Amino acid sequence: MINAFSDGNPVYEAFVFLALFLAFLVVAPLRLGRPWGWAAVAGVVRFSRKRRVLPEHDLLLDLRKIDLARILTGILATWRYAEVFWQQIAFGDARAAFIGGSALVLSILVMFGLLTPAAVLVLMATANILIDNSLGASTLGTQVLSMLLL
Repeated sequence: MINAFSDGNPVYEAFVFLALFLAFLVVAPLRLGRPWGWAAVAGVVRFSRKRRVLPEHDLLLDLRKIDLARILTGILATWRYAEVFWQQIAFGDARAAFIGGSALVLSILVMFGLLTPAAVLVLMATANILIDNSLGASTLGTQVLSMLLL
């Protein structure tokens, strides 16, 4: 099988992605822990507030917007992976149905807001590299979905 968005082994590429992601989570706080890092961040915040770059609303209003975006993204992901799951069941491929079902469960978790950080991270990190390449269903829509999840 030819993997559309892979140079070789998709499992290796997923491992490299997760290793770099975790390294970024460790290195970024260390760099910001230096005095010049916090000063730079504070300077950007002061500049953006002075210029009114980002509108500042009530926290609850912003949280409702984020929840609405999460729910809509979860609905799109659920729709996509439900179709993939049912097609794999119709083909009779148990392995592919398990993978599609796992993606469907993750997207339902995102839609309902259950274990959202973990579900979003796993779905975003594996959608293109592992799930779509193993199912042979690589599309531009999955790449856009990963960006929305990010």
